[in-house]
Amino acid sequence: MSTRWCAADGNTPQWWQVDLGAPSDLRGCEITWEVDGRLYQYIVEGSVDGHVWTALSDQRQTNDRAQTQRLFFTAAGIRYARITVSGVPKEPETWASIVEVQILGAGK
Repeated sequence: MSTRWCAADGNTPQWWQVDLGAPSDLRGCEITWEVDGRLYQYIVEGSVDGHVWTALSDQRQTNDRAQTQRLFFTAAGIRYARITVSGVPKEPETWASIVEVQILGAGK
């Protein structure tokens, strides 16, 4: 919780991407946002090659305001994972700020 990834400005969409280093079978992810109580609209995507993306969990219509959100999905052979924030409705700023992400199943 001592590191934070934050967008460069308040414009959306904003994204965070990670290379898992090798194709992995994923079973979900856990995201901890910097600010508790914000309603982040976002989508979690996976890719084999870093160019073509597949939606793994679409949270653009969620009502979940929890600081830590655990999502479950099944995806095989994923090398790259990405979280794209499309907005933070009813907030004065739309900055996306993440303090921790765990990709569940990566490397297993």
